[in-house]
Amino acid sequence: DLSTMNTSLVIDAHVHLYSNFNLETAFTGAISSLQRLGGNKPSLYALLLTERSDCSQFEELAQKQNIGPFKIINETGLLRLQSQDRPDLLLFPGRQIVSSEALEVCSLTSTFSAPDRKFTCVELIQQIQAAGGVAALNWAPGKWLFKRSRVVRHVIDTIDPRTALIGDTSMRPVFWPLPNLMAYARRIGWRFVAGSDPLPFSGEEHLLATYACTLTSDWDESKPLASIRTGLLNPAVAIASVGKRSGAFQFLGRQVRIMREKSSRS
Repeated sequence: DLSTMNTSLVIDAHVHLYSNFNLETAFTGAISSLQRLGGNKPSLYALLLTERSDCSQFEELAQKQNIGPFKIINETGLLRLQSQDRPDLLLFPGRQIVSSEALEVCSLTSTFSAPDRKFTCVELIQQIQAAGGVAALNWAPGKWLFKRSRVVRHVIDTIDPRTALIGDTSMRPVFWPLPNLMAYARRIGWRFVAGSDPLPFSGEEHLLATYACTLTSDWDESKPLASIRTGLLNPAVAIASVGKRSGAFQFLGRQVRIMREKSSRS
């Protein structure tokens, strides 16, 4: 009975849904992937959105009754996707916000939003926490290197590691070992969540939930928002990364597409 305490959760903690995605394909694939990564045992399956400032898929989905075979049930603080032959998929709102130092901070399980490049990383994390959300400092290629590495180190040393998370994504390719700053953060008590981080290109919806995390935590079916937040931030709850990150050729291809998209947006 999933309404009892001590429940297995399988979570993609870095999800973008873009308007060019086939959402039925995205959700169907995500459930299959989360089931597989959870060892096909009874679990709760969740996607944590990290939407950019130019996206509002959560709000748009909340206005709909269904996507393909999925019935959309609007619950307090989340959307529940139900279909006949699959387990439920819980969709939590969230934002990816760019700090004034050009680092990515994710506001998880929260509708909290802030303008990009206006607040420092530390300020954003504190604002997300004050709003009740779960803050995750996101690793991204190139973002934790050179001058910005000092900013990352400052954030890691300033924020209490029991109150926030480090986000790892499929954008860290398999050949890229755990960066020194991530290893340092782990040593001083920071915990990591993992997510797929799909890019805004057609076909990337197939990546949903290919990289995710598992945890076993108390779960109150009547309070899913509080339950997931508590599970993510409880230092006594182990979080394991599961699935796979980008391979070398996939990583290079994705980087090229990012550069093209950035130049077309500028």
